[in-house]
Amino acid sequence: MLADAGKAGLRTKEVEIDVRYDVDCSTKNPIHHGLEVLLMILKDIKFDNPLFYFTIPGISLGAGGLYMVVHFLQTFSMGGGLSFGFAMLMILLIAAGSFMALTGIMLHSMSTILKGVRAA
Repeated sequence: MLADAGKAGLRTKEVEIDVRYDVDCSTKNPIHHGLEVLLMILKDIKFDNPLFYFTIPGISLGAGGLYMVVHFLQTFSMGGGLSFGFAMLMILLIAAGSFMALTGIMLHSMSTILKGVRAA
């Protein structure tokens, strides 16, 4: 609610209230409720700031993988070898980073288009 109020340009104010937790307890399962809240947060991330949450970490992962590739090429040029685990980690970092970065860019484009359609 606070995020929606901020987007709408509304001002918020804190008001002190009295609460008793021993009366009229919630009937929701805490695990189910927690998952609902997590899904709402993920939807908010997906539409409001995907470049920050997807593209920046994706570029970081990809850069880490490319750094490992450069390190491997230096080692290989000096006659060293490559372990299977190291190779898999390089590939995983580059693939995951590329996927995250492209996902962030696509989600940003989609959210910009949706915001334009809603405004019209």
